Amino acid sequence: MFKPNLSPPGPHSRMDSLPVPVQSAITRYLSGICFKIVKPRKTVLGMWRFRNNQHEITINSNLEGIQFMLTLVHEIAHVRTWDLFKGSVNPHGQEWKDQYRNLMLPLLQGFFDSHIESHLKKYMKNPSASSTRCIEIRRIVKPNSKMLEDVPMGVTFKVSDGREFVKMRKRRVKWECVDAQGKIYIIPGIAPVIF
Repeated sequence: MFKPNLSPPGPHSRMDSLPVPVQSAITRYLSGICFKIVKPRKTVLGMWRFRNNQHEITINSNLEGIQFMLTLVHEIAHVRTWDLFKGSVNPHGQEWKDQYRNLMLPLLQGFFDSHIESHLKKYMKNPSASSTRCIEIRRIVKPNSKMLEDVPMGVTFKVSDGREFVKMRKRRVKWECVDAQGKIYIIPGIAPVIF
């Protein structure tokens, strides 16, 4: 049973931290696709492009294990969707979701810890454009990180740029938080924090 590596990502860790059957399936999925590992980008984890009659996928070099798998298969789903619909559908519409699900479900057949697989299968019922927006997936790929969701109400926390806030009231998936000057901010529950 595969358990994710909880140590910090190394420069050479990618697909090799996945179970061998998953690696084999993804390698088959990549047939005919130009695939590159690139320097980490701040706003995207991976990207698919179709240029010069060739599919190209780039994935950030700082991803590993499950996050690498989710991101790569996400981009491969764009390839399959393009091949079927030639750009006539929404990039993350139902057709893409169907392709993503069809590619992912064979990878979730007992190769991972049952707890991880159950969360991934649940996510695959209606995958979003970004797996990082799903709290359960975020907890799997970054099990030691703290999110605003983990901060008790009324407690002070810091965000990555060092600003401090107090967690106040929940609004569906986001929280009202107030800074030292009394200004209210709306912050997603999945935001990484220090407290």
